[in-house]
Amino acid sequence: MAFIKLDETNIGQLKNFKLSEFFCKCGKCNHNDQPYSFLLALLLQDVRTHFGKALIITSPRRCVAHNKKVGGVAKSKHTYYNGVLSCVATDFYVKGVSYKQLVAYIKTIAGKYNVNYYYNVSGSVMHIDIKPPEYIGKYNLTRLLKKGIKKSDDVKDLQAELKRRGYNIGKYGVDGTFGDDTKSAVKKFQKDNKLFADGKVGKNTAHKLGWLYKGK
Repeated sequence: MAFIKLDETNIGQLKNFKLSEFFCKCGKCNHNDQPYSFLLALLLQDVRTHFGKALIITSPRRCVAHNKKVGGVAKSKHTYYNGVLSCVATDFYVKGVSYKQLVAYIKTIAGKYNVNYYYNVSGSVMHIDIKPPEYIGKYNLTRLLKKGIKKSDDVKDLQAELKRRGYNIGKYGVDGTFGDDTKSAVKKFQKDNKLFADGKVGKNTAHKLGWLYKGK
């Protein structure tokens, strides 16, 4: 099972939350640059459903700048997971529920959601982080992608991700062939994210897409 990010395609599975509740509190960064774990979001929905009371997220994902501003530790799990920008930690409380009550319930679901660590932030606020599956499949790029590659699954994943983000990948769509249209879309993405716009998907571009890169 791959690391699954929370986005517009699966937020509907959470009955009591809006996607914006999981955005960085700085209000300036691009949340698409930093995937939030869907598994963690499911955990929060589970807690919300169990207690039947409002769950307030006080600190979801944090961009690097905001994490530093609020005094977060280096490589905070609000900011990074396995060295890649992504969020697997959140601080929250449930109205009318004590920290002790939260702990008692978290212990019963820890295995289901791969709970890694939790502690009392203050009052009834809990910090919790999980250890989701590794970035694999479309989140684990194993080579440089560039023009000329044909009928490839990793190029299909690239095209699908660019299309999801609103980039024009051309009339042939998600066909797995890295042609001029795909190169143009990659260059536009790189420019938008202040990367060197060479139209190739290597480590830096992959990380901006929220992927792990293990190519050479």
